[in-house]
Amino acid sequence: MLGSLGGIISAEVSGENCEKLLNSLKANGIMFEDCRYTGKSVRFSVKRKDFKRLCSISEELGMVCTAVEKRGAYFIAAAYVKRVGVYIGVLCGLFLITVLSNTALDIEIYGCQNVSEERILTALRNSGIKVGTFIPNVNFRKAEREIAIEEDELSWIGIRNIGCRVLVEVSETVYPPESVPSNHPCNVVSERDAQVVYAEVYNGELVPMLGEAVCKNDLLISGTCEGKYGNTRLVHASGKIIGRYTEKQVFTQPLTYIDRVEDETVNIRQLYIGGVRLPLWGGKAPVSDDMEITEAENPFRFMNLTLPMGIVVSEYRPFHPEQITVLPETAFMKIEDKINIFEQNFIESDDVQIIDKEIQKNLTDTEAEIVVKYTLEGNIGCEREIFSGKNDYFSSETP
Repeated sequence: MLGSLGGIISAEVSGENCEKLLNSLKANGIMFEDCRYTGKSVRFSVKRKDFKRLCSISEELGMVCTAVEKRGAYFIAAAYVKRVGVYIGVLCGLFLITVLSNTALDIEIYGCQNVSEERILTALRNSGIKVGTFIPNVNFRKAEREIAIEEDELSWIGIRNIGCRVLVEVSETVYPPESVPSNHPCNVVSERDAQVVYAEVYNGELVPMLGEAVCKNDLLISGTCEGKYGNTRLVHASGKIIGRYTEKQVFTQPLTYIDRVEDETVNIRQLYIGGVRLPLWGGKAPVSDDMEITEAENPFRFMNLTLPMGIVVSEYRPFHPEQITVLPETAFMKIEDKINIFEQNFIESDDVQIIDKEIQKNLTDTEAEIVVKYTLEGNIGCEREIFSGKNDYFSSETP
């Protein structure tokens, strides 16, 4: 059987030497099939590659060879060679699939419980990630850093893409649970010198009275109690002892100092094909001895396949040292900013309140200084275990 992949031609040869023609074909190794003899003509099928030799042999014998029918994959493909619209349609289809595979058409968020999805979508939009964004142009690592800084209630966020889907996984901040009471006996002692202004005892016996002054390590709530039958028992002392105390902090600001000043950030995009990188746009990389560089590779995708090519987004953040001289008024303003940050991070909380503060400003030839004396109220008690030398402890319910 003749193979149809390379093409088959049904030929008709007319003349007086049909028998000689068939013998010549066999002698020249030309295979044919479906032979039909009609007196002065013969019709049969040959391979496309043998048709020219058939025509030459027919001409030598004084016969006329005509192609009656052409069939097979070769002729089917040849029929479309000159149809430019087919190629344009295929190229447009491939281009459309590639573009859609690298465009964010859906954003899926996982791990949300207390933080709403709308809030995360807003943060993503602020970082340049939204439906319709061309994915290779997005720096996912930079977006993760920006959102983690912006959203305090998120402890971790990861952004990646699978084809046209952008997957956002978040982990919300888990605050430590309240301490569980222990059966181990302990006392509550003072962490600092203070004056007791409020006491709330949950277990144990209060030692100082309201208004009394206590020193550091003084006993506030005793875990050694006397039972109603005269026996001594050890309990896990607990309670809330609010004390008023003072604390001094010194904040300084030099009038002349060397600061690390950030220059203009430069973003450069490169097309990578395998291990070769070709510049696209974004200018030249800056030259600096002090520079932070981050890179993010965003590969192209075709359907669900990751192609060995894509766009590399490089972010260059150069810095340079600069000597800065400020006026005393500006220096004091900078110190006040430091004081506000200190109070928000280290003093103001649910347990500590600022009752009063005294401010003293000092100025020398080289620096400005502010001394702040705080009057604070907060919980001054801390638990300290009682080592009785026994293996068994008596609970607070022991008679």
